Amino acid sequence: AAQPNNERAHNRIAAICMHIGRFEEAYAAQRRARRSNPKTRSNNLEFLYLFSGDFARAEAAGESWIQEKPGARYALWFHPIPALMNGDLDTAERRLAAGLKVCPDEPLMISLQGMLYARRGQTELALDCVRKAQETPHSFGHMHHTHYQIACVYAVLRDAGKALAWLERSVYTGN
Repeated sequence: AAQPNNERAHNRIAAICMHIGRFEEAYAAQRRARRSNPKTRSNNLEFLYLFSGDFARAEAAGESWIQEKPGARYALWFHPIPALMNGDLDTAERRLAAGLKVCPDEPLMISLQGMLYARRGQTELALDCVRKAQETPHSFGHMHHTHYQIACVYAVLRDAGKALAWLERSVYTGN
């Protein structure tokens, strides 16, 4: 309120609201950031589409992002997710391979690969990815996203106990 044109503040509010599931407030903050600076590129919108279940928009936004910044790590991580969520596993695999080529030891990519294997019913490969992701101590992203993806692997593999434990870990290690 004190600085209505503070684009960074609006982008941060959008990110916080998005992470806690307050999507309408996140969209409103994103719009305020865009009004403050029409060229703002926080990448909140891509994740907002994804987290709110608007996979078609997430897909289009991910395509745009990867075209704008083809080697950007977050873009490479995001790009396969809408296809994975839509069940287009072949597209997700191709996109994930591009990300793994740039970031082969990245736990975000490895745990995402685990999700792909789990969706394909390849349990051992999925669990290998979970182990590898846990063994890597550093990430370019926030580890709570890796923990969330590990929870997703266990959920797809129908291990509710481990899925919930990893989801809880994701919540408690989030920022």
